[in-house]
Amino acid sequence: MICLIGGDNFCHHSMSRYETRLKSHRVKPEKLAFKASFPIIETHLTLVSLEVSMELEAVAKALKELGHPTRLCIYKEVVKAGYKGIAVGGVQEKLGIPASTLSHHISSLASAGLITQRREGRILFCVAEYECLDDVIDFLRAECCVNECQ
Repeated sequence: MICLIGGDNFCHHSMSRYETRLKSHRVKPEKLAFKASFPIIETHLTLVSLEVSMELEAVAKALKELGHPTRLCIYKEVVKAGYKGIAVGGVQEKLGIPASTLSHHISSLASAGLITQRREGRILFCVAEYECLDDVIDFLRAECCVNECQ
């Protein structure tokens, strides 16, 4: 992560999948490729707190989406399917959910980065993003029992 600070300019560019921000406005990473007329300062504390803040937001969104019983059941079916994924029709058949409701829940899971979709001909597949699942689990376990050691 790079932190650029100077005058009224303040922006963060993360090389991970987290958001890029310019003040409170979101900008595309290619827009950050400008010539700075101010000194570039790397601030470790700022970088860490920003990364934690963005990670916290991403984990909170994922947990929010998984907090709905129907979405959790859908996600479990997708995770069980492995890296090949599962056809949306297969999820609908297993869970008995109307297509429009299923589509809404799948969109919510996809917006949280928990699943992706791919099309093969006329069939739409859902695939679990295991890296996102690992990130959520790692976030929850990162400080497990740290207060016991003190």
